[in-house]
Amino acid sequence: MRRLFYDLFIVAAVLSALVFFLVLISPAQAQQTPLCDERAEIVAVLTDEYGEVPVAMGIANNRGVIEIFTSDESWTIMLTMPNGTTCLVAAGGVWETLPTVKGLGPPA
Repeated sequence: MRRLFYDLFIVAAVLSALVFFLVLISPAQAQQTPLCDERAEIVAVLTDEYGEVPVAMGIANNRGVIEIFTSDESWTIMLTMPNGTTCLVAAGGVWETLPTVKGLGPPA
């Protein structure tokens, strides 16, 4: 009888742990995993399926190349590392390009 109680206790503990970890791994956290592929493949999807074109780029502190692609309805920021791996960093909708204002900068 004691052995049966012990076995049921272990099963309940394992199931409780499983439920706990499933709750911790929510869909929002699962979506935080970056999508990475060859740069050419990602650029093809951005241009062909979303109509996005490159509008800005720069070198990040980790020597990766940051690029921003936009269309009238969406935007994407991607990072290409020196080893050639390209990952999507962020994407969204409702992109608006702001005009450049000359003379605005840090106070002297």
